[in-house]
Amino acid sequence: MYAPPMSNRAWSIWATGAWITPALVAGALGWKGIWGSTSAFGDYLVPLPIAGGALHVPSFALALLAVKLWPRLPPGVAGLLRGTCLGTALVGAAMLVDLDDVALAWTTDLEWRGVPWEKNPVGLFWLSDSSWALATMLRRPSPKTLALPALALALALPSAYATVRILGSRELSRPFVLGWRDEARNRWESIHRVYTRLPVDDPGFRDAARRFAAEHAPERDVNAEEVAFYFTDSLDAVEGTGEARVLTTLCLYEDGTPDRWEDGEADCFSDHVAFAERQAELAERIPRSTPRDVLEHLLLRELCAGFEKPDRYDDGLARVMDCYRFDPQASLEALVARYDRDALAAWGLEQGDAGSR
Repeated sequence: MYAPPMSNRAWSIWATGAWITPALVAGALGWKGIWGSTSAFGDYLVPLPIAGGALHVPSFALALLAVKLWPRLPPGVAGLLRGTCLGTALVGAAMLVDLDDVALAWTTDLEWRGVPWEKNPVGLFWLSDSSWALATMLRRPSPKTLALPALALALALPSAYATVRILGSRELSRPFVLGWRDEARNRWESIHRVYTRLPVDDPGFRDAARRFAAEHAPERDVNAEEVAFYFTDSLDAVEGTGEARVLTTLCLYEDGTPDRWEDGEADCFSDHVAFAERQAELAERIPRSTPRDVLEHLLLRELCAGFEKPDRYDDGLARVMDCYRFDPQASLEALVARYDRDALAAWGLEQGDAGSR
């Protein structure tokens, strides 16, 4: 049984509806344009390379071809085409789901918090155009010929897409996931929660963990001199609100103190004195009335004692950063030029070669 061809009026209604539907849906959902425009509605309506509508052209053209061919096809082939359109619509729907999050919820203890929808314009175009094509095919009874292959095709397409996406998910291949940062006692301390897929007793765990931690080491963070990495096998505790036992701790220090591993949740900070901590302790012993420039000179004079300045500064370490720019003689000369002899003596400064006023 063949279907009668659509009239020109029906063609116009179909083409107009199929083209504007994704724009209407995206606009209603508050999506932004692909190139940053405030609304996707206008962006998706324009079929030019500079607009999001250019991505709609391929699926729209294929849907047009399918609808044109539909009335002329033998019943069995028509059934396969209907199955293909249904499968493509389901693939489009699957593209609107963040399958990386699904993969994580499937393979870890991350709590399922509902379908993680994704703003994917190509998925929306496929879903809309395939649905419009299917709507025209409802005018023709579903043939029994090749019914099972058509149904299998409709189910195989989205299943294959989802399987390939999930198995190829970068989330499943990442052995470590850096989570939220705990609040530390002092500004120079940092605590990171890290989810690991590797058993902590695996022979290669520590080497792999060190390589991962190196990307977030204290010398790469201007705000931290001591970093503790708490490794856990609970992703929900790292990215969500759950709690889990810390399996092992890695302590890293900016000043060259050897890193160390501890079982469970360990304290990396109490038995180590950071440069900023020494600076704060020294500052506490100096009267609060001391001028800022004098305070800085006194602190750096002691903290930088024995520091050998490299030929050029290319390091972010706290001591190197402060001591590289500190010139004791030039700093003292500036203070001598600014303050009188008695004030300098009260602060424990000797003029030396800087001369006197």
